[in-house]
Amino acid sequence: MIKEKDWIYTDKIKLPDDITLFAIGDIHGDIDAFTEMTDYVDTKYPQAKKITVGDLIDRGPSSIDCINFALDNYDHYIPGNHELLLIGTLHNLDH
Repeated sequence: MIKEKDWIYTDKIKLPDDITLFAIGDIHGDIDAFTEMTDYVDTKYPQAKKITVGDLIDRGPSSIDCINFALDNYDHYIPGNHELLLIGTLHNLDH
């Protein structure tokens, strides 16, 4: 069984006062929405730190594209329950 202690990110993310943090989640495989929001942030806030907060996959047609895009364009990737279910399935874990 996957337990929180196995995947939770416990280090604090420290940002200078002049840095904007952009967090996005619940994309569910919609790469068009994901890239559009990211392009907006990159244009308006080019120095922003970007993190994902889970559920980038499932339901939509482009889940793998969303994962690859996040890994290439985001500073931190925090998995959500949909990612954890996929990881558990791939590793034949009881989830």
